[in-house]
Amino acid sequence: MNHTLCVSYDIPEDSDYSSLIEQMKSYPAWWHSLESTWLIRTNKSCRVVRDELKNLIPNGGGLIVFKVGDDWSTYRIPSAGTEWLQRNWDEMK
Repeated sequence: MNHTLCVSYDIPEDSDYSSLIEQMKSYPAWWHSLESTWLIRTNKSCRVVRDELKNLIPNGGGLIVFKVGDDWSTYRIPSAGTEWLQRNWDEMK
């Protein structure tokens, strides 16, 4: 069963992270509206996703992956992002 995970990372500014972006876009569904935060739909656990991504994080960077909970709210998020959340939220739980 698919669920939604939030993936957020902190990467040094001069790093090439194109491989990380490519991997994030490989998940069945994804949303990316903030610079270093993604929501992905997958049947994989947080640990599995972390393990898939950790070798793509440059030295000096960090990564957090967690399952999305029951509630959300936004502020100054582009309307496409908010609309995506409204359409997909109930399926994310």
